[in-house]
Amino acid sequence: MIQAVIGRMADSGAETKRWTITVAGAAFGVSALNGMWYLSVIGLVVVIALSVVNMNYLHQEHLFIKLFEAAARDGVPLYDMKKDRFTNDVCSRSKTYLSWSVVGFYGAFALAGVAAALIGALVGPANPADDQVPRYHHHDHGFNEGPKAAPPQQHRKPTEPQTLQPPPP
Repeated sequence: MIQAVIGRMADSGAETKRWTITVAGAAFGVSALNGMWYLSVIGLVVVIALSVVNMNYLHQEHLFIKLFEAAARDGVPLYDMKKDRFTNDVCSRSKTYLSWSVVGFYGAFALAGVAAALIGALVGPANPADDQVPRYHHHDHGFNEGPKAAPPQQHRKPTEPQTLQPPPP
């Protein structure tokens, strides 16, 4: 039972890394290619948030490993999951955050995000019109994202009906 919890903690930590690759990688790529530096900032927020989540999973995993070792060595009551008694036997949360598996992975992503933000800021948007924020115009009843469409054509006044004449002989 303790082994299953350890496995879930490890899987959850790996899942946070997969989400980091997907979300932050997409934000950084779009930022650098389209000159939208602010997307890199969003990606950096994702990197920081998921690194804290992963650190917590790693810290909890270490506590459950200590519980498993105690259960194997000394035997513990069945279904005992009180892992907090091993807090002094594992690294603190801050040291866990600074471990190679957290800082090594997320630190590299943070550097990539800073580089993407700089590239996006220096290059600028691929199309200057892409950098404009859509504005709401009350007379359009919606968002106008570009130049106004041509006005509709004026209807012509009806003319007198033409009569068909037979073709000449």
